[in-house]
Amino acid sequence: MTKKRGRPPNTSATSSPTATSSSTVTITETTLFCLVHDKPPSSFFSVTVGNHENINGLRKLIKKENEPYLDNFAHWQLKLWIVDIPFDSPNLGDSSVNIANVLQGREFLPPNKVGDIFTTQPNGNNIHIIVELPTSPAPSKAPSKITEGESSYKWSIDTFNETTQQFANILERQTKKPKASLSTMNQTLLDELLKHLGIRRATSVITVDPTDKNFDGPFRYMSYLRDNITIPSTLVWYDPKFKRDLLNINDISFPYSISGTADVLIMDESYYNVLDYRSGIRAVFELKKMVQDQDTSQAISELIATNILSNYAVFAVLTDLNDTWIFYWLSNDRAVMMFRAINSSNALDIIEKAVNEDSTSTATTTTIDPNFPIGTRINHFHHLGNLQEGASENEMESLDLFFNRPKVQFEFEDDVANMKDMFDKMTESEIKDWKMRRALKLLDETPGFQLDKNYMSMYL
Repeated sequence: MTKKRGRPPNTSATSSPTATSSSTVTITETTLFCLVHDKPPSSFFSVTVGNHENINGLRKLIKKENEPYLDNFAHWQLKLWIVDIPFDSPNLGDSSVNIANVLQGREFLPPNKVGDIFTTQPNGNNIHIIVELPTSPAPSKAPSKITEGESSYKWSIDTFNETTQQFANILERQTKKPKASLSTMNQTLLDELLKHLGIRRATSVITVDPTDKNFDGPFRYMSYLRDNITIPSTLVWYDPKFKRDLLNINDISFPYSISGTADVLIMDESYYNVLDYRSGIRAVFELKKMVQDQDTSQAISELIATNILSNYAVFAVLTDLNDTWIFYWLSNDRAVMMFRAINSSNALDIIEKAVNEDSTSTATTTTIDPNFPIGTRINHFHHLGNLQEGASENEMESLDLFFNRPKVQFEFEDDVANMKDMFDKMTESEIKDWKMRRALKLLDETPGFQLDKNYMSMYL
């Protein structure tokens, strides 16, 4: 594989890194035009990478293609940004430009692979990857035998500083991460979230024995829901209208933070009694005066949020409490399944059957009836566990995977009082400084960073 420099040949300017190809030919590798941040466009280089490679595979290839220029950097130090920028863009080569905001860059993060992001060969007139280098080279490796003295001490300090820098980068990403409200969720944001989680959408058919149930209308909806839908004695109805942050999610692995609540929930009574309104969610209802197509994005987002937060396999219902009842749930093949009930009577029968507990069911997988699709719903986020794939090759790569694993929450609390209650009275700089000090204290209390028997905590 040879390094190619210079202006690439002209190709179609209509393709994009995330475009869906109409061809039936499946490509197994992709050629990407890359540029080191702050270098002129004429210094671009190309790499051909297999679509099965993850971020570390692409990092190693980029480092190898740029020997000896990147010899002083470890591959895990390279931050890769996915862009689609023409070569003649005036912002390319500007070291002060914000890649995320100005160049519309999106950081390449696990568990995505190259083929997940570049589904077709991208536009040959554009830069596809911007490589951002760290402010300092990788620290020297540990001596083969740790001895007392200056070299051992220096290595310990370098290692600690590098780790704290990793925490600083995480906190910076969290501070600058965009936010999305469930109530205003649009199709673009939902598509980004579904692609990030590797979840598709599909339709289904639900068949239940009809009954004479009839829904009288939306007036005083909580009373009517309770009166018309029979749920097991172990479940309760809950109106979360005063819990505006009930479904908030600020996960380091997500492309944006999620905030908001739902209209009505069915939840496990045992969690309700201990005031844990998130862990026991079984079903979520989004109520509209008139259901429109844009409401589906909100309903699916609430489905994903509740499944992340709950210990159970949650299903969602989008309804006007009249003729429109649309059901959503997650299937075992990583799809959001969708079904519209024939009428309100049919919908009430489906809800009752879906929430009925089965003695063989588990929290994350429901097995009421294999011929009743919504009854075989699954909670991917708990049932499948860690979404990361592959094993690390060294300690820092393991640390990198740890930082980016799903469900990492860097929200530290004090022993006496929760400092998060004071965030609305603190500046952004003060909040970040407090989180950094808490992160350093966490490191200080971690055995892996207590280097020998003579170790003494700086916080004692």
